[in-house]
Amino acid sequence: MTVLLRQMAWTGVVYGLLIIAVATLLGTSRWAVATRRWIAGVTESTAVVVGVCFGAVLLLLWWSPGGAFDRWITALVLVALVIGAIVAVILSGRQELAADPPPSADPTPSDTDDATPVTEPVG
Repeated sequence: MTVLLRQMAWTGVVYGLLIIAVATLLGTSRWAVATRRWIAGVTESTAVVVGVCFGAVLLLLWWSPGGAFDRWITALVLVALVIGAIVAVILSGRQELAADPPPSADPTPSDTDDATPVTEPVG
């Protein structure tokens, strides 16, 4: 087996694992929703999102999977797919966090189930 074939095989395995991981993370399971909400909380700042995307692009440039960066069009497609996956996970977590905010520590009177007024005994 040549070095190029071995590199392409490992690249295919890594691509497959990353696709499975992102697809599972975008799923409806309880832990996926909790993970996306945590990611949304960590990446509230746009600077953090830009930093994560920049780090992913640098990692891609360092790794240069399977000769993908030999031609500029394949490099652009790969970078766009990675950034798109990162943004999709972050935005779906932000939407879930905005739609269903975490419960607050101070319950309001409307949060109580007891609808009867509390009266103190006289005398």
